[in-house]
Amino acid sequence: MMIIRYIIFAVSLLTMAPSGIFAQAAIERPVNRPNHQLESQFLATNLSAAQFQAFEERAVQKLVDFGDYLEIIGNNTYEKSLREHASELIYGLFVSAQVPVGSMGTLSQMVTSRLRGKSQAGQVYVEEVSVSQPLRLRENQFSGELSFMLKSGETRTPHTAEITLRQTTKKFGSEMIGVWEVFLGEIQMKNSK
Repeated sequence: MMIIRYIIFAVSLLTMAPSGIFAQAAIERPVNRPNHQLESQFLATNLSAAQFQAFEERAVQKLVDFGDYLEIIGNNTYEKSLREHASELIYGLFVSAQVPVGSMGTLSQMVTSRLRGKSQAGQVYVEEVSVSQPLRLRENQFSGELSFMLKSGETRTPHTAEITLRQTTKKFGSEMIGVWEVFLGEIQMKNSK
């Protein structure tokens, strides 16, 4: 019985001491900023190996997004506005709308053809994405390469996608800040270089 009284007393002390020692400890805990590492990657002038790896992972995600957007753009059962929005988003993944995309022409031509329902490719899936050449300084720019399988119907063909890391200027409030971003480049069938 005495133990229960001590437990009740301790619990009441904890709940009635908002400005006491317990509350102060909670206030003085360091603030956990999950995006701090990402912020430092975007704003860094010199990038570390870990930061390069983070950008490579982002490039892999962009290639997966590319496949998802292709599926949305080419699916006539979706609302036209959704398909058009996906086509706007797909352009943001690449260095240019004029980038060659395998046998489908340029990115712009492929998107236009799929939006109009004139593409013969049907459903296209991006699978088994991996970094085949890590980001490195090559010819005055940071570039690398992804390998993946492009599946269309029952056909699966190995492809590569260039990746490029560049510093761009973004507006944050009233400030213009240089940030690092990774973009997809030319996509082609593997070994057709």
